[in-house]
Amino acid sequence: NYQHQKEILKELENFNIQNLSDVNNLNLDLFKLRVQHGLKSFEFKEHYEPLNQMHGIHNYFHRLLSIMPMKTEKDFEVMVTRLKALPRVVDEIIELMKNGIKSGITVPQIAMLDVPNQIGRQLPENIEKSPFYHLVNNKNLSEKMKDTLTLAIKEELYGSFTLLKNYIEKEYIPACRTTIGLSEITNGRELYDLKL
Repeated sequence: NYQHQKEILKELENFNIQNLSDVNNLNLDLFKLRVQHGLKSFEFKEHYEPLNQMHGIHNYFHRLLSIMPMKTEKDFEVMVTRLKALPRVVDEIIELMKNGIKSGITVPQIAMLDVPNQIGRQLPENIEKSPFYHLVNNKNLSEKMKDTLTLAIKEELYGSFTLLKNYIEKEYIPACRTTIGLSEITNGRELYDLKL
């Protein structure tokens, strides 16, 4: 991602602006500023804080699945593929959090306390009560695809989210900083200035 962002910035810096309207020139400048900010943010290792009570895979994965097309079997095959990729994504998130602990860059403990409950509420014992189960009740699904999707929710999603919940509860929250201010982390004052 970092390397890709650097490549985008290089393209933006070499972009021919002669044919752009004033509005699109402004859009280009804003996009370039956003990419530059993202690169600087990476240097401050903000990616070591991949989630909190407001943001993270536990909050946006449901929305992501909900906005995916759901009209054809192929649409649902793509959804199953995305569900099957979830364990790898969660493993990467946990690894980032572990690196954050080692580097002294964690989310304030107070901002993490409810995250295990947020995840747990998405994993009721009866899968039919899960907020993800409505995907299975789609009229465009064959019985075979319903079974495949149900299995992916049970195994991939439930398994990954349970792993994430347990890690956060047992290892991450106890290691989180008890301070709240951004200035309390490594290079926090500089990061704060970047965000202004």
